[in-house]
Amino acid sequence: MARGLIWNWSDEALKQHLKNYEQGGKKIDKYIKKASPRISIEGNANINHFDLVAHVHTQYPKYQETINELLSFNNQQLVLEMYSREFAKFFIHERNQLVKLIINTRFNNLRKLTTIL
Repeated sequence: MARGLIWNWSDEALKQHLKNYEQGGKKIDKYIKKASPRISIEGNANINHFDLVAHVHTQYPKYQETINELLSFNNQQLVLEMYSREFAKFFIHERNQLVKLIINTRFNNLRKLTTIL
């Protein structure tokens, strides 16, 4: 659903969603929350990204250090820099703004989630 970072939203729809978000709309938050990976776990075929990471983090302690490293502020910055360097030039400003918002929100939410587990 949201693996492609809003690839299927037209520029006009995206501008409207961003404007609504800035005025307190929830569509972007719902988009982020409902993002689903291409894999699942037994008993939950519709697991979202956040719950999958939480599941791995709690059920497989040997991966906790790896997950924490992947979610580091440094890696977040590297992802944003790579996006800006490699992809931003192909898109309108609003799309870049929204992609960066989604990336930041995902990193922040995952870090919060894994620190409370």
